[in-house]
Amino acid sequence: MLFKNRIYALISAVLATTFALGYTNKDRELLVAAWNQSQANVSNLVADFGKVVAREKESGMFVVELKAGISADEALKDLKNRKGIRFALPESARTPNTSNFYALDNYVRYADAAASLTGDSDKDKDADKKPGQERDKLDFYAALRYYLRGRVDANGYIDENAIRAAIVHKSQMPVAHIGAGHPTNPPPPGDPQSIGTSWTFLGPNSTAYPYQEYYGTQTVSGRITAIAVDPTNANIVFTGSGGGGLWKSTTAGASWTCVSDKSPWKYPSVSSIAIDPLNTQIIYVGTGDYDGFFQGYNQGVMKSTDGGTTWTNLGSTTTGIYNLCVSHIVVDPTNDQIVTITTGRGSYAATYEGTGNVFRSTNGGTTWASAGLASADFCTLDISIAGTGGARTYWAGSCLSPGYQAASLYKSTNQGASWTAVTPPDTSYPTSSWELATSKVNANTLYVLDTGGNEIWKSTTGGSTWTNITTATFPVNGDGETNWGQSNYDYVIGTYAAPNA
Repeated sequence: MLFKNRIYALISAVLATTFALGYTNKDRELLVAAWNQSQANVSNLVADFGKVVAREKESGMFVVELKAGISADEALKDLKNRKGIRFALPESARTPNTSNFYALDNYVRYADAAASLTGDSDKDKDADKKPGQERDKLDFYAALRYYLRGRVDANGYIDENAIRAAIVHKSQMPVAHIGAGHPTNPPPPGDPQSIGTSWTFLGPNSTAYPYQEYYGTQTVSGRITAIAVDPTNANIVFTGSGGGGLWKSTTAGASWTCVSDKSPWKYPSVSSIAIDPLNTQIIYVGTGDYDGFFQGYNQGVMKSTDGGTTWTNLGSTTTGIYNLCVSHIVVDPTNDQIVTITTGRGSYAATYEGTGNVFRSTNGGTTWASAGLASADFCTLDISIAGTGGARTYWAGSCLSPGYQAASLYKSTNQGASWTAVTPPDTSYPTSSWELATSKVNANTLYVLDTGGNEIWKSTTGGSTWTNITTATFPVNGDGETNWGQSNYDYVIGTYAAPNA
């Protein structure tokens, strides 16, 4: 059994025990284990602070309810240094919370404690791994903790002010030249003379993953967040990544050039790309990483009028654009001065969570106006083909985020000038990102991929009615689960017109 499955089982068992025993005051509870795990011994060790009210069956840790007037921080500080105590953690450590470094750190330590107390090995085997290969337990959470450790502020969140200060500092640093006395680009006086005369590629090369879950069977690169193909030249392709910038190919993907490593680009995070259908030299790029953990790396909309050679930063003074991820962009195919975008999900600290909206420009992105819809994290935007009388329907929707807003769906029949609320196909799931795609053969048909419920919905009535069409059988991964494992992180749905359709 995989360690991840054991953790899920452990959490389920803990919740079941919690309700059975009736203790629910979570902010007044700690998880404690001693070198001598008898209940009498643990009760004696924690007597100054509280009493043992339960024991987790799966991990063997004791749940300690604190006395009135004693803070969890105070008790933890003392217990961690008390002789005989092996582990002491807040009750919240049971949950793998990635929104805060300290919460994540506690979860990793809790999982390590559970493995240690139950005798689980530090390494766990995957069902599809090759003989002799092993996968670190909690590899993702541990890696994320390592990454965040030196990048957060005192409250445990990504320090965006420090990141912006680093960007300014970088722009002031002199250019380093590879190879002393470069014949065509010698270093100016006072600049570094060399950062090495020769370089050798060290890898990685042809990396073979020991497990297939999430990664498939082939070597993979970083996560691609957006792709756009020139409608007049299929050899020209743009791709964007969560942290690797914007890339262009003029060879149908055989070779690539980074086109975002220049001013005024500040961050290498891309969420969306749109090519003007009436002038394919005009490219719009929505910045930030909407589906990633560190959505704060955003700077509004980038625009190029020469195929990606030079860029202009748009929306840099519009609240709700520059401080949020631009999740989608649509250029109207009948009037390319009308550009519509959706925004949402702010910084790692969730400072701007739930404050996105739909924005529209009628002058190619020079100025923007909010649609004035209910603030939300807008995750999807699309436009239909021409229907009766040549009219097109715009669709925009937001995800469901507990504590911020319910999922929403809107449509516009006047090029985004005004919007009408439409009931989404399903709003019952606790956290749901979703994507919408319109039909390429019928103006009233659209599809929704719902990652919260792992479902695909279809409407042939312009959103008035919906049908669940999730009938496909998905392959089972090494955990015995269907491969929706990262569906709220890596998801896309699209349509095309089949030949002779």
